[in-house]
Amino acid sequence: MSIKLIVTDMDGTLLDYKDEISMENIQALMTAQQKGIQVILASGRSHRRLLPYAQKLHLNEYGGLLIEVNGMAIYDPKTNKRRIFQQLHRDEVMDICNYLSAFDVEIQVYFDDGFYCYIPDVLYIYKREERERRKLPDDYPWVSGAWSWISDNRSGYPNQKLIKNFQEIDRDKLNKVNISHNADYLDQIEATIKNDLKNYQVVRTCPRMLEITPKNISKGQTLRRYMEEAGLSKDEVIAFGDGENDVDMFKAAGISVAMDNAEERIKKEATYVTCANTQSGVAKALYRFVLHE
Repeated sequence: MSIKLIVTDMDGTLLDYKDEISMENIQALMTAQQKGIQVILASGRSHRRLLPYAQKLHLNEYGGLLIEVNGMAIYDPKTNKRRIFQQLHRDEVMDICNYLSAFDVEIQVYFDDGFYCYIPDVLYIYKREERERRKLPDDYPWVSGAWSWISDNRSGYPNQKLIKNFQEIDRDKLNKVNISHNADYLDQIEATIKNDLKNYQVVRTCPRMLEITPKNISKGQTLRRYMEEAGLSKDEVIAFGDGENDVDMFKAAGISVAMDNAEERIKKEATYVTCANTQSGVAKALYRFVLHE
């Protein structure tokens, strides 16, 4: 049976480490859409941070969709309609943050167009070192990103607020909680946090980050929901990813493709391993499995 749906993760998969889609990846996805194959971008990011990529790939013209915040919602770029399935409530977030504060990790609490960020004093040592090494301007944000101690994602999340106290979180509904530190430290505390927060979905989305969402929310669950509504079988879907939050999505697809930059435990969950995200691995696998005719 031929592929009718391509689902791809973003960070570490479709995007390189400069947050860009390579021309080879763009051309492959455009060719697929021109052949009538639907494309879904599935990410831990909200739709606001995904829309520039959706526009670059012309998803609104071809009926593509966004699975955002690890499955929290589906967004249609053509109609601007959004279906939210489940969010975190403020009291849940407060409990999570109070628990996590004992680990001296950076805590980011996300809403659609921004986040609250709690940074323990001890982490500023690493952030100042990176700021000086990269010769960054004074107005550059202090918050960490997926790949570094400090990162600028104001274009997608313009409303960013550094907080010293979790009581400053003043929204009732929130999308997710991220924690960030260096990879070695997260290796040490990951199992403990997952065990203690077992009432939530806790996934390692990249070496430097853990993401926390409601228990029944995942990219895979939302993908299955959409496949059922669209009448798509497993054999008609190919999925790409590099992180733990992509594994459930792998299980929903007939062909699952892990990036070469993924951890070995993620690669073992996929049916095929392609080149790294910096080598247009998505395009190379598409030409092998989907666009070979």
